[in-house]
Amino acid sequence: MISSINKDLRAKGHRATLEITHNQIRIRGTFPFPNGVKKRTYISTGLPADPKSPPLAEIRSIALLTAIKETGSVPDPLPWENKKVDKSGYPKILVKDAILQLKEEFFGVDTKNPISRNNTWKTMQYGFEKLNPDAYLTSDYLASVIIEGSKNQDGITMDNTKKKLKQYYKRLANLVGLPDIKVIDKVQVLYEPPTRNAPDMKDLLDLAVEAISH
Repeated sequence: MISSINKDLRAKGHRATLEITHNQIRIRGTFPFPNGVKKRTYISTGLPADPKSPPLAEIRSIALLTAIKETGSVPDPLPWENKKVDKSGYPKILVKDAILQLKEEFFGVDTKNPISRNNTWKTMQYGFEKLNPDAYLTSDYLASVIIEGSKNQDGITMDNTKKKLKQYYKRLANLVGLPDIKVIDKVQVLYEPPTRNAPDMKDLLDLAVEAISH
């Protein structure tokens, strides 16, 4: 599986590969560091070399490469090391970090049908793409996106889309332990009838003349 993931990473233009060393999955590549040094090295994914780890390792490798692209160097701590949520108060976590956690949890469960699981994630990802990745995850923010994100190009609310977004966003809210998740449940979108163009007054008059004898 590692070889197929590496092939996929290369096809997507990522200059890094996954390798197994000392019974651990590591990311190998040439990386820039905060001190200005750029060197070829291994970065641990923190995952053991077992059958369910490769998909998570791929997620972490892409998260690492994305962070390097955004900041210019290998972040310290690594993306998956500093995203544990403190639930002692209102959780303070970015949307993109919550989605990464959910993705790792989603693919970290054994399944007999990985293709179906992957398709399910792609459907959920469509809803997550409506969120600003750099926004803080709050129930109020999720509720506002549900309202606006449920509308089609004509501004008409699509009930099925609203239902799906509420489902996906509640999974994120539950994951990080938002205390006011009921805000999402209470989202109500008023029915907005389509705009209708009033008929021309002359046409109405002609119609009345034609129908008056009846």
